Amino acid sequence: CPIVVLNRYLRGVDIDTVVLDNYKVGYLATKLLIEKGHRKVAQLAGLKESTASQDRIRGFMDALRDFGLPVASEAVVFGNHSYSKGYEYALHFVDNKKDYTALFIASDRMALGFIDGLYERGLRCPDDISIICTEDTKNLVSGKVKLTTIGYNNRIIGRTAAELFVERRKNPRGEKKMISYTPQIVERESIKEL
Repeated sequence: CPIVVLNRYLRGVDIDTVVLDNYKVGYLATKLLIEKGHRKVAQLAGLKESTASQDRIRGFMDALRDFGLPVASEAVVFGNHSYSKGYEYALHFVDNKKDYTALFIASDRMALGFIDGLYERGLRCPDDISIICTEDTKNLVSGKVKLTTIGYNNRIIGRTAAELFVERRKNPRGEKKMISYTPQIVERESIKEL
C-alpha cells in the first residue's frame, strides 16, 4: 500500500512526503517581528519530538542570529497545540518574560489560549505583546484580536498529497518525492510596530 506523509517527514526514511517548509515558517515569522522593531522575541513551539517544531525552532534561531540578536535558550518553550497550554503559558509569560515584546506561537489553539490568558491578566495584544501564529483558521479572525498568521493552504497541500498517492499507486517503484510548500504570511492586527 502506498504511503504519503503529510506535513511531517521522517528522517532517514525514503517515503513520499508533502510538507510546508517549516524552517521558513520559523524564519519568516521571526523576521517579520524583528522588522516591526521587536528585539526580544520568544517562541511557544509545538511538540519537542516533532520535525516541524524542530525545523521552526532552527528558523527562529537563525533569524535572530542573522539580525544580530541574542539567542537565549529560555526564549523557546514547548507546547502541545492545545488551548490550555497557550493559556497556561500566558500566565507564565506575564510573570517571567516581562522584557519580551513579541511571540511566535505554533498553533491557532495555543494562540487563542494565550490571548485569553493575557486578557485575564489585564494585558492586550498587540499593545502589550505582539503575536504571530501558524494555522490560518476562522477562529483567528473572529476572536478578540485578528491574528497575523504564517502558514499554507490546506486544500492545496491535501490535493497534492492525494495526487502523489494516486501517482505512487500507478508507479510503486518510482523515485520517492518530497514536495515542499513555501509559507505565506497573512498580516492582520496582532503585531505592533515599535
